[in-house]
Amino acid sequence: MPELERLQNVMRVLEDVIKESRPFLLGLWLDEGGCKTTGCAIGWCTQDSWHKSAGLEFDPSTNTVVFWDEVRSMSFSGLSAVSAYLGIPHSDAIELFTPSEGYSTARDVRARLQAYISKISLEIA
Repeated sequence: MPELERLQNVMRVLEDVIKESRPFLLGLWLDEGGCKTTGCAIGWCTQDSWHKSAGLEFDPSTNTVVFWDEVRSMSFSGLSAVSAYLGIPHSDAIELFTPSEGYSTARDVRARLQAYISKISLEIA
């Protein structure tokens, strides 16, 4: 079942990324090199205290996103972590959070994520 609150908080972080003109690169979890951090929507979420407290993290040793699911006592990484964390199918995680032709900006992700959240909200209601 989709984790609506987590999805909405991804949107909140994404709105901050856009508003603050943070460097965004879909397809790169997080790069803390140099003087500016660059990341994708989920990479930026790993730097947010709300998402960190829910178990979403960035592991610099493997350069990927990880999620520890306490309910299932399982660890996930990469897009599997995104899928498990948000409670969405792996195929939806790919569609929402990986680049494709004409889909690579923070605004692109915001638009698709808004539509996805609206659809999920209707299904849950």
